[in-house]
Amino acid sequence: MIDHDYSGEFEPTTNGVYACRVDNLDMPGFQKDEFLMLHSGHWTYLGSDQRFRGELYGWVGPIPRTR
Repeated sequence: MIDHDYSGEFEPTTNGVYACRVDNLDMPGFQKDEFLMLHSGHWTYLGSDQRFRGELYGWVGPIPRTR
């Protein structure tokens, strides 16, 4: 399953890990790819309880994970 949208009108609803396109804070005006987790409607960093506060420009996922 691939979810993507650049208008901000659609947000994925399936919990899991996504590959996301976000702003690159080290290089203003550029973007980078980062893995984020969606859980209960909130984006967080992997292995952290800190919420992601930036802008999402696109995503692919959820990515199947193994233990």
